[in-house]
Amino acid sequence: MATERYEALHAMYLGDGERLLADGDLPQASEKIWGAVAQMIKVVAATRGLRHSSHRALHEVVNTIYQETEDEEFMTLLSSANRLHVNFYENDLDSETVTTLVGEAIRLASKLRSSLSGGTP
Repeated sequence: MATERYEALHAMYLGDGERLLADGDLPQASEKIWGAVAQMIKVVAATRGLRHSSHRALHEVVNTIYQETEDEEFMTLLSSANRLHVNFYENDLDSETVTTLVGEAIRLASKLRSSLSGGTP
């Protein structure tokens, strides 16, 4: 099942990202954590039968959850995760900023997982 594959990729990318962050490889850590978030968005999308084949579609999935919950944190946390994706290309963030954004991206993944059961952390 697709959701199982996305869950496995989420866990793998999260572990890789945390390891790369500890090693100081900020661009690679940023991209792996973005990838972990993207995979969790795909879990939610696949569960709900939503499109998830592009960046735009991933943003639309999170926007749908935001609209349903009226929890603005979904959108602000998505911005943080997206900033990590940009950092992969630009490598313009310091370690403290990346660490903060990683925490926010992990929080988004947790909130997305919780949304599957109808709640939010």
